[in-house]
Amino acid sequence: MNQVIAAGNLSGDTGEFVCWTGCERPGQTLSSVQVYCTDYSVSNNWMVGERSYVAWLPHDVVTASFTGGDWVELAHPPLVSGRSAAWELRVTFNFNTTSRPSGNASPVSKMSPIINMFHGCHYSIQLPTVDPDGDRIRCRWASASLRECSDVCTALPGAALDEERCILSYNATGAIGVYAVAIQVWNEMIESTILCSQA
Repeated sequence: MNQVIAAGNLSGDTGEFVCWTGCERPGQTLSSVQVYCTDYSVSNNWMVGERSYVAWLPHDVVTASFTGGDWVELAHPPLVSGRSAAWELRVTFNFNTTSRPSGNASPVSKMSPIINMFHGCHYSIQLPTVDPDGDRIRCRWASASLRECSDVCTALPGAALDEERCILSYNATGAIGVYAVAIQVWNEMIESTILCSQA
């Protein structure tokens, strides 16, 4: 991966970021979801990255998502029909509510995609959220009814989320294994899903 980073090549999943509302037509592909790798872990088999691109969208409120099923086997939910759980990452943009000439930047969370916990211990995890514009950020559980998380909605039973401070609390007393956590990070104008796992 060091060579990939040095060369500046796109890497990662080969799926597509698809627009559902607010675009020229539902199902319109906005871009590949491949990114420029910024960090990785060989031992935990993950990589993270960033990428930006310009897309013309004719409406003020836009929703788009990326879906997939390439995932480690989870302790919860159990295997679905012999396959790993599917997931969906969804974002909502509201371009109508900002008076800034430069528009509005998305809130982001930059954290390791895997958090290891010792069984039997209590954890309070502060999600490292940032808004480049300084807007107030809140967090909430991703919602199945809004198609924000697919099979991994509420996939960490017993966890509690402080939505105002973006702190996840959990007693690691369940079955030993990997759990998915789907949380929506938002300000008044933009929402996006972060998806990480606890092992």
